[in-house]
Amino acid sequence: MCFSATASFVSATIVGAVGILSLNKVESPNQKYFAAIPLVFAAQQLAEGFVWISFNSVATPLWQSIAIKVFLFFAIVVWPILVPYSVWKFEENKKRKRLQFILLTMGTLFSAIGAWYLFNYTSTATITGHHVYYELNFPLYNSLFVAVFYLGATVISLLVSSRKWIPVLGILILTSYLVTNFYYKDYLISVWCFFAAVLSGLIYLMITHKIKVFEPKTT
Repeated sequence: MCFSATASFVSATIVGAVGILSLNKVESPNQKYFAAIPLVFAAQQLAEGFVWISFNSVATPLWQSIAIKVFLFFAIVVWPILVPYSVWKFEENKKRKRLQFILLTMGTLFSAIGAWYLFNYTSTATITGHHVYYELNFPLYNSLFVAVFYLGATVISLLVSSRKWIPVLGILILTSYLVTNFYYKDYLISVWCFFAAVLSGLIYLMITHKIKVFEPKTT
């Protein structure tokens, strides 16, 4: 997370507990991928906690490299597949489902390329103040390709869902991206992942029907 190792581990514990509770409340197999999102965010926050620790003098360069790559693996490889797939699995509207499949395909392509870059190009991290700055020496990293394919998979897939409240979650995550990109542009990967992890707590309310999400939106 963007503050300290302790904050990362605390957020991982809280979000992880939300994820476990969500998985225990699923009513059909198609919901389990969506319900697992907070738990995956917890694993990512845990990885960033180890990134923070890796800057201690007792840490080895190998330890630091592994911690950085694990965190970035979630950010670059996991989310562009898991988010659109989890929404696609319980979509019932045929037109929306086809559109979500296109977004899932885009996300899968992005993840495949991202995985190649992650393990064949250098990626480093530095601590600046109370933030982690990740430097990715990847081709096309700051290109329109990244914006279209990544946001398409991780945000637009939520916005086009026919399920109640899923688009609201998409709007909140998109808003958190815009705010992070404006105020914390240099730390976008770390800070946005934190905001998204916090917002993933809404999934528990959806799974437990405190927010009626698993009923299609009225048209």
